Amino acid sequence: MKEMINITFQDGTNLFVSKGTSPLKVAEALNGCCAADAIVAKVNGELHDLIRPLTNNAHLQILTSRDPESLEVYRHSTAHLL
Repeated sequence: MKEMINITFQDGTNLFVSKGTSPLKVAEALNGCCAADAIVAKVNGELHDLIRPLTNNAHLQILTSRDPESLEVYRHSTAHLL
């Protein structure tokens, strides 16, 4: 049996997921629309790649194009493509 971790969202709700689940998989499970627009995850206040596995209980926020913080990440990633 896989070890479970507790994910807490901004609104205070919780979700238990398997250890190693990515923030993107969490977003897909909650709301496919959010996942489609996701740019970066904020895990315990720090920005993380959407596919980086979650290994411990965490506070999670999925940032989309509507979040000002995601703009810097978007620009940085785009610069690598150029």
